[in-house]
Amino acid sequence: MVDKNLLQAVIDTAIDGLILIDGDGRVALFNPACEKLFGYQPEEVIGRNVSML
Repeated sequence: MVDKNLLQAVIDTAIDGLILIDGDGRVALFNPACEKLFGYQPEEVIGRNVSML
């Protein structure tokens, strides 16, 4: 089983932007690299449709 803290650390420190999108097209995860890439904070994006990006 994967340690959730370790997985979160990998996501948070990835140099590539990682976006997780649910089946309805809503953003579920938006890592720090995406903040730099798109110029949005996670709270501005999570729960909204990915088309906003």
